[in-house]
Amino acid sequence: MRVFIIIFLANLCLFPAIQSEKVDSLLKIWNSQKFPEADEAAGQLIVLMYVADFESGLALSRRLLRESVHHQNKSLYINTLIHSYRFHVFDTKFRMLNEAADLARSENLPELQAAAYTFKSIIFRDNSMPDSAMMYALMAKTILSDIQSNSSLDEINQLIADMHFFAGEYDEAEKIYQQLMEQEKNFAKHWRFITLRSNLGLIKFRQNKLDEAESYFLTAFEKLTAPPMSASDSSGMVYHFRKLMEVNLAKGDYKKGEEYCENGKYYAEKFKQFAELPGLYIGYAEILRHKSKFDSAKAVLSLAEQLEKEYSDIRYKEAINRERAYTFKAAGDYRQAVNYLEQWVAVSKTADSIFNRAKILHIYAEHNHQILQHRAEGLQREKNLIIGILFISIASFLILIAYYFRLRKSHKLLVEKNLELAYSAASVPIPVVERMADEEEEEENADPVTVRTTDGTQGKKTIDETLLRELSAKLNHLIQEEKIYLVHDLTTANAAERLGTNRTYLSQAVHHGSGMTFPDLINGHRVREAIQIMNSDESRSLTIDSIAERSGFNNRVTFSKVFQKHTGVSPSFFMRDIWARNREAG
Repeated sequence: MRVFIIIFLANLCLFPAIQSEKVDSLLKIWNSQKFPEADEAAGQLIVLMYVADFESGLALSRRLLRESVHHQNKSLYINTLIHSYRFHVFDTKFRMLNEAADLARSENLPELQAAAYTFKSIIFRDNSMPDSAMMYALMAKTILSDIQSNSSLDEINQLIADMHFFAGEYDEAEKIYQQLMEQEKNFAKHWRFITLRSNLGLIKFRQNKLDEAESYFLTAFEKLTAPPMSASDSSGMVYHFRKLMEVNLAKGDYKKGEEYCENGKYYAEKFKQFAELPGLYIGYAEILRHKSKFDSAKAVLSLAEQLEKEYSDIRYKEAINRERAYTFKAAGDYRQAVNYLEQWVAVSKTADSIFNRAKILHIYAEHNHQILQHRAEGLQREKNLIIGILFISIASFLILIAYYFRLRKSHKLLVEKNLELAYSAASVPIPVVERMADEEEEEENADPVTVRTTDGTQGKKTIDETLLRELSAKLNHLIQEEKIYLVHDLTTANAAERLGTNRTYLSQAVHHGSGMTFPDLINGHRVREAIQIMNSDESRSLTIDSIAERSGFNNRVTFSKVFQKHTGVSPSFFMRDIWARNREAG
């Protein structure tokens, strides 16, 4: 044991105090924001603060907070808020960790957000609020699982195991500790080696497996006092002195227990680790009782009671009353012994109630966390669904826009083509571009004109080609010179009558000459006429109905249908496009 102490003191003496020049140099690198050097400098600053003695660490903490608060890169400021944990009282700790968590969330730094939650969990655990402690631990675990930060996830799993231990759930705690021990080769920090063995020692101690407990505590102590060391390791050393004292007192080895006790008290005073003193004084009182120094034991227990009020722990209260009961009984004062025995029982019941409550609240916290997780997953699914619908809607809209402009461009080309045809020297009719699948030509209507036989007989006649050419020429004369297509009641029959033939011959002559039906030929010329009217100066004062009537159509509906069939666009679109062209040209 003395060898361990000598090694510790040697390491502590060799450990340098924080030099202002070193801090200045690291801050200069960090302010340069040259990566990865800046991140490495920030990490070194946090390490310097963490391993420093209390006064130096607090001074560095204040400086880092002051110089990083307004910096664009918030990681150093958030890290300082988190790791200044040990320098402040409860309210200040909680305020700083709340600020760190909120800022980490807004800056999208999930690992730092999880770190803030982890330390908040520790605060709640240390202040007997197990449900809140477990809730924040599980929240941190969820974040770390999402970002697959395995090292940090091991840390939070250890914290959860610690809470199971303090609630008396030893089997659950040991299960997690053993799982972490199997992953020990992946540990980057020696502190987990120490705490895992220390906590397993606590479990074995509670199970009255004292030799195993002492072995775990000694292994942890050896690792703790091995190089390199820092001032912050002093707290762990005092704690292990106390636990080794308690194990040896439980084994009845009072000489060895007293040695651990004296070393623990000395270094607790030296390094201001006063939180361990109540436990050390309780053990010292037992040693004095064993030596029959009852008055000294009572005085030491009074001192332990005063310290317990400052470093409250119900286990200390329980142990103080238990040791007082034993001391007064050994001194022969049975009335006082019974009094303290009753207080011991009362505090034990309270402690059991607290730990049972902690177990229940752990279950409650896990249940609430699962509910929150399900809600979060549900909200995420809804969010993904909304994003999917929005994406599909935007994609559909863009496709429709693209289709619209493509169609519009196509229509403009059709307008241009039909304008050229309408003013061509050959005065050809506008051909059909859209023929409906169920289109039927009505024979008696003026527009479109249809052909119907008169005798009702079926069969085909061979007509002389010369006759067909003559009929085509006569019809062309009527169209070009007399514009018979403007006659509203024009039918195949009266057109054939004017040409001195019948409807069958006329229809075959039209098909032979143009490849079109008689109705399509007449309507093609009507559409040509309509286009010329639309392109005239007077078109702005005309309606679609007026243009239809002037072109030889009986009504607007027929006009629109035929116009679309021959040009591929509606009359209204055609007119708007012509007006737009005229504005651009004018």
